[in-house]
Amino acid sequence: MTVRPASPGESLPELVIASQQVVIQEAEALRGALDEFSSAPQPGCPRELDGEARSSDVSPLAGGRRKLLGLTQHQALLICVNAHDHLLTLGRALGSDGAMSLYSHASLSRVVCEAAVRLAWILDSGVGCEERIMRGAVALLLSAEEQLKGVMRIPAGRFDPRIRQPMIDNCIRERDAVYALITEAGLTLVRSPRREEGCPAQDRFAEGRRARQARHHGTHERAASRLAVLVQPQLRYHA
Repeated sequence: MTVRPASPGESLPELVIASQQVVIQEAEALRGALDEFSSAPQPGCPRELDGEARSSDVSPLAGGRRKLLGLTQHQALLICVNAHDHLLTLGRALGSDGAMSLYSHASLSRVVCEAAVRLAWILDSGVGCEERIMRGAVALLLSAEEQLKGVMRIPAGRFDPRIRQPMIDNCIRERDAVYALITEAGLTLVRSPRREEGCPAQDRFAEGRRARQARHHGTHERAASRLAVLVQPQLRYHA
C-alpha cells in the first residue's frame, strides 16, 4: 500500500524527500567503502591481524580454525551486501517513483540496523582472532538451525514429498557440515549453567583443549574459551 500526493503539482513531505536522499547517499557510501576495503585492506584491520594470528598456528586444529575464520569473514561481506541492498530498496520505498510505502520502510530500516549490529559484532576490533572465530561459529550454527526449522515448518501436504523431503535433507546436511566444522576447529557446544525456566536456553561454545591450555599457560585465548549465545529452547547440546 502506498500514498501519493493529492494532486500532480504536489510532492511528498520534505521529511520523506530528505530521508530518501540520505538513505541513497548512505547506500552509495557503503558500496564505496566495501569496494575500497575489499580491494585494499587497511593496515591493522581485523582481517589483517586475524590472518597474522592464524598463520602462526601450527596445531592440529589450525586447519579447521582457518576455515571458520574464512567463513566468518565471508559472513561479514554478505551482511554488508544485505545492508546495501536493503538501503537501496528503502530509498525506493521512500518516494523514488513519487509514492511512499505506508509500512515497508519500517521493516527495511530494521533489517539495515540489525545488519549494522551484526557486522559490528563480528568485526569488533576490540576482540582477538579466537573470539572472532567463536562468534563466526555461533552465527553459522544459528543460521543453519533456523534454516532447517523454517523448512520443517512447511506443512507436509503443501508440497510434493519429492520436493519437500530433499529440501529438508539438504538443510540437515548443511547443519551437520557446520557441526563437523566446529568439531574440526576444536570447539564444543555445552549447556550453560544459568537458565531461566520459560526463557530461551543459554548455550555457549567452549573450547576444551585450548581453554585448558589457556588456564595452564595464561594465554590470551582464555577470554575466548566460551561465548554465551541465545538459542531456541528445544535445542539440547552436551559436551
